[in-house]
Amino acid sequence: MNNHRLLVAIGKTYAMTGAYASGIAPMLVAHINECSNFDGMEFLAFLLWTEKKGLELEKLAFKLMEYNYTESKSEPYVAMAYYCQLTNRNSKGLQFAEKANSIQGVKSPEALICKGNIYLEMQNFEEALSCFREASTLSPKRFEPQKGIFDCYMSMSRFRDAMAIATALLKIQHSPRVITMCAYPLTKEAGTMRKAKSHLKKALDLDSRCLPAVFLSVDLLEEDGQFGPAVVLLKKLLDTCPPPSVHIKLAGLLIKMGKEDKAADHFNIALKLDPNNREARAGLQKLDQSARPLDNSNSSTVEVEEITSDEDEMFPSGLENMQGVD
Repeated sequence: MNNHRLLVAIGKTYAMTGAYASGIAPMLVAHINECSNFDGMEFLAFLLWTEKKGLELEKLAFKLMEYNYTESKSEPYVAMAYYCQLTNRNSKGLQFAEKANSIQGVKSPEALICKGNIYLEMQNFEEALSCFREASTLSPKRFEPQKGIFDCYMSMSRFRDAMAIATALLKIQHSPRVITMCAYPLTKEAGTMRKAKSHLKKALDLDSRCLPAVFLSVDLLEEDGQFGPAVVLLKKLLDTCPPPSVHIKLAGLLIKMGKEDKAADHFNIALKLDPNNREARAGLQKLDQSARPLDNSNSSTVEVEEITSDEDEMFPSGLENMQGVD
């Protein structure tokens, strides 16, 4: 199948149901078959960022920049912005996203969503909220801007506002991920935990592999000290090539159960999937620190190597020389 538009449409259809990982393959084929066709490639960059596919995102971003001869297309800059965020270069990512948002004289919903996600990671919730609201106005039927607004409200402890967003979205998209969104605020309010668990059960009944529902269920089990059932729930995902976050969450539970060796295995798997994953690196270092015998002749404090996001080490040399971004 070589029809670029059809392949992109297939990928977007998968993504609309929440199956981001499944949407990547057809869109990658579209890109490989026709590298100079940018249609839908900014959305592919979003999917690769969401699934922490760093190598694929790097190749996509630099290939799009290579074919952006006139520097007049927004898609390459969105891809570069997501690549910067994934490799811990948020300030640079904001520059690329702003370039994408202004280069064609009209606001880009994808660039605004990208900016919102970067601001959200930087905990600049007001700026993130502004970006997501503007993206929602431009693309009112898109899930991602609404989810961004919801995440901002949750981070700001505005749980009732978050619930209003989730409830309104549920009327349009009755899906496991939206049902899970309805459960989140309920876990923060007194006396509504039973209702939250009811929402989670509905979400998992519809899709037992819905990551948001699984993760929230695991968090609630962990809070109750039920580490075994939480591990069982996560292990059900392992045969589907899950993202690094599954292995990191599983490793954390295994540590609490005293199974450090197995935890280290999952941290290592997470790093193979995402070499720049700070949580996995920090987890391994902490395990190494606790396992290393202390030298009595020295201080009893073991230094942990600082985790940095050194720009020169983590980025290809071509990034800093990329044209079009001040």
